Amino acid sequence: MPRAMLVKGYELERVGEVGVRLKGKEALCIDFDGRGCDHHIFTGLHSSGAKGVRLPQELRLGEFSVKTLSAYSREDLGVEPRYKRGESVGYVVRAGDLTLYHPGASELVEEMIEVRSYNVTVMIVPLGEKALTPEEAFEAVKTVRPAVVVPIMGREEAQKFKLLAYPYTQVIFLHPQG
Repeated sequence: MPRAMLVKGYELERVGEVGVRLKGKEALCIDFDGRGCDHHIFTGLHSSGAKGVRLPQELRLGEFSVKTLSAYSREDLGVEPRYKRGESVGYVVRAGDLTLYHPGASELVEEMIEVRSYNVTVMIVPLGEKALTPEEAFEAVKTVRPAVVVPIMGREEAQKFKLLAYPYTQVIFLHPQG
C-alpha cells in the first residue's frame, strides 16, 4: 500500500490515523500538527479540535484557498446526534487544478450537496465509530462525485466502503506515516 500519491502536481499523504498532508511548494496539514507543515487546519477529528473556526469562512493559506463548511449530525432523526454543530468543520481546499474535500466529523448533510459544484478531485472519507459508516460514505460519494476517494480511520469499514463506492469513484488506500 503506498504512503502517498501524486495528483495534479500535489503530493497527498496520510499522517497518523486521521492526518493528511497536501504538499506542493508549501505543505498544508489537516488534523496533523507535526513537522513538515507550513499551514495547519483542524476538522475536529484530531485532539486539537476545530475550536475558534467561524462559519462560513474563506481563508488564503499561501498557495491554498480554503473554505470551511459545517460538519455535524442531523438532529431530525429521533436519536442523539453523534456530532453537534460547532464541534467539527469540513474543508474544501483548492490549489492549482486540485480540489480536495474533507467532510470532517459529519454525517451526510445538506452542505455536501453544495460541494458537488466544486468538481472535487480528491475526497477524504473518515470511516468508523466516530465518523461515517460505509453506507453514509457511499451516499456522500454519490452526492459529491469526486474523482478519487482516500479513506481514513476505520480499516474494517474501508473494504466494505470500497465495494459500495467502486462504480462511482476510484478508492485509493494510503498507508499512514508515523
